Amino acid sequence: MDQVAESYFNELINRSMILPVSIAYDGSIQICQVHDLVLNIIISMSKEDNFVTVIDGQKCSSLPEKIHRLSLQFNDSEDAVIPANITNKNSVRSISVFGSTKQVPYFMNLQSLRVLDLGCCTLLQNHHIECLGSMLQLRYLV
Repeated sequence: MDQVAESYFNELINRSMILPVSIAYDGSIQICQVHDLVLNIIISMSKEDNFVTVIDGQKCSSLPEKIHRLSLQFNDSEDAVIPANITNKNSVRSISVFGSTKQVPYFMNLQSLRVLDLGCCTLLQNHHIECLGSMLQLRYLV
C-alpha cells in the first residue's frame, strides 16, 4: 500500500498538481502545497457541495443557510472583516482561522462547535476566548 501511495504522490508532483516546498537532505519531500489553480478548483467544489465555507477577510455578500465547517483566511490583514451573522449560525461545527488578526467571531453563541483551530492567531487576548470553558461540545482546541 505504501508503494501505491508513493506512486500516486509522485504522479501528482509530475503533473504539477502539488508542488514540493521543502526537501530533506535524503531527497524526500517534507512539505508540499497545491498549485493555485488546483486550490481554486478545490475551493469551488467545496462551496458547491457546502463542504466548507471560506471567508477570506473581504466583504462577504452571501453565506449559506447552514455552515458546518468555516475557514477564516485573513492573510495577516489589518482591515479583515468578519460577517456579523456568523455568530447566529448554530450549525457551525468547526472553525479554522488562518493569518494573524485581532478579530474573531464571538464563540459563545456557537454551542455546537466541536473543533476550534486558532493556531495562527497570535494577537488574541483573554477576552476573545473567555467563553471556551462553557462550550460543552468543544473536543479539539488548537
